[in-house]
Amino acid sequence: MVPEGGYPTKPFELELKDGRTVPADLVIPATGQIPNNDFVKTLKPTTGSPLINPVNGFLAVKPTLQLQDPAYPHIFAAGDIADTKAHKAARPGMAQVEVVAKNIAAMIEGREPKDTLVVNPPAIHLTLGVVCVTPLVTPRAACRTL
Repeated sequence: MVPEGGYPTKPFELELKDGRTVPADLVIPATGQIPNNDFVKTLKPTTGSPLINPVNGFLAVKPTLQLQDPAYPHIFAAGDIADTKAHKAARPGMAQVEVVAKNIAAMIEGREPKDTLVVNPPAIHLTLGVVCVTPLVTPRAACRTL
């Protein structure tokens, strides 16, 4: 809960929803993701499974990133709206877009969509610096990121 009058500018005790308190120097309020799934709410499921995961609001998809419901084979979901179990970030989104593009191309060519998403563990790619080496033969330095 946000304290009355806002957060103090010096260390303080932060009260959690369950009543416990923890020491804090800084709090960054975040509300989390709320998927905009309104466009799918009007579609009727044809199986016992919902089109939208009731727990998180993301769209239920097959590994091909098509909606799980066989009545909607031409609807794909990628990125934050897709319930892929991948973390919500640019790198997984790019992998999802590749799968969707290949599967749409297959369908245009009259083939079954067979490309599937491989969900990798979350990772942060961080540059640790730049190394430059000046060769003896040429005065131009060759640099690469670590």
